[in-house]
Amino acid sequence: MFSESLNGCVISRYDLLCIEGIARALCVFLEKTKAPQYKLVYPPGGESKVLTVTCSPEVSLLPNSAKQSPTHHQSKTKKIRPYFTCAILRNVKFTPRSYDSFMDLQEKLHQNLCRRRQLVAIGTHDLDTLKQPFRYEARSPQDIKFVPLGKAKAYTAEELMTVYEVRTTPHTLTISYLTSLCSRKNIYRNT
Repeated sequence: MFSESLNGCVISRYDLLCIEGIARALCVFLEKTKAPQYKLVYPPGGESKVLTVTCSPEVSLLPNSAKQSPTHHQSKTKKIRPYFTCAILRNVKFTPRSYDSFMDLQEKLHQNLCRRRQLVAIGTHDLDTLKQPFRYEARSPQDIKFVPLGKAKAYTAEELMTVYEVRTTPHTLTISYLTSLCSRKNIYRNT
């Protein structure tokens, strides 16, 4: 079983990195509830409503049969993050408290499983604020624009660097550290 070390503790259950996961595991252990069963389901409307994300041929985890030459964006994307995967969680409603807990869990995953974002970077977005088509590519900060989770307004990546410089919550403390790293680069990962 894959394990990581977090503050000297061996972790093989990433659900135990948050209070909600600990509470659920304890209830299952005490036989107060059954273990959750997760399954892959199609969105309302069936398979025809499945979203598609276009990745450059160099980024795809599957063999590329098209034999296309990479574009400028594609070669930059491979240098930043050569792999991509995604998931959609539906019917999730955040309260301020659950949002903070979710972001804390995401940060803990970034710190250990993702090796301080060296291997993986997790992006969380409100699907209702995004428009298709979806592409995974590297772009300059001024060419990336989206509504960040927990915000009502769209920002460019360049503008987000200044938004998150203000350290008001534990989440923005972490992000403000990352903005200093990102601001040194002239291209960012865009999903």
